[in-house]
Amino acid sequence: MTLCILVCTWLSDLEKALKGGANPDVRCNDEGETPLHIAVRYENVDKVRLLLQYGASPNVRTRHGDTPLHYAVCNSERNVFEMVNVLLASGADVNVRNIDGRTPLHCVAERGFVNTAKLLLDKGADPNLADNNGKTPLHLAAENGHFAVVKILVDNRADVGIRDSHGWTALHYAATGGFTNIVKFLLEHGADPNAENDGGNTPLHVAALKCFPDLVEVLLDHGADLSRKNREGKSPMDIARDKCIAFSVAVDDWRRRRGSVTQIYQ
Repeated sequence: MTLCILVCTWLSDLEKALKGGANPDVRCNDEGETPLHIAVRYENVDKVRLLLQYGASPNVRTRHGDTPLHYAVCNSERNVFEMVNVLLASGADVNVRNIDGRTPLHCVAERGFVNTAKLLLDKGADPNLADNNGKTPLHLAAENGHFAVVKILVDNRADVGIRDSHGWTALHYAATGGFTNIVKFLLEHGADPNAENDGGNTPLHVAALKCFPDLVEVLLDHGADLSRKNREGKSPMDIARDKCIAFSVAVDDWRRRRGSVTQIYQ
């Protein structure tokens, strides 16, 4: 039997093959997985330890550039602490990137695995590394509405102002998802309410386009500019008139609460 099959059977059979000189880094399939990838995927810590003991590379990559550490943290949070600690103790790179430029922390942030995010950060993961699209883990956590992960990242020095390849900040992504709690948190931690993406759109433009009137008060209270125009010459109010009357109503209510006599309707 090949090692690729034995890794799915008894531990004693796997050990016998390794003692006999079997290559622990043999490729098992067209994806380029090794026995270590497979053992990690099936969450078998004992087999992972054994393979590493016999020289399996902790940083070996699949065809897509994923290492065993990517596998360990991306699928679930079961057994993750022991698995991650075993891999890192054997020299796994906590900031390794796959072919998309994504680190294990990117994967964890996108999926909202709070405990794993904290573990990786405690082990030295860099929260400000960007993938091939310029996205950091904070962009992904904000985009997917994972407030707890956003908080952990910011608490561990994630830069709230980093822009991706299209000029989007984490605040833009939180706004496009209508995640009020994340929008508020980012603003309270220094996010620029008037940051423009490549289209000249601020988070307030995005909120108008996506019709999220609940974001109006928090953005305006933190200095968002209603008159800022994008590359098409449109302000958030111009977009709201075309796309979202509820947004316009929310702005009008906000102005009334602050004693403004100027109305937005002509």
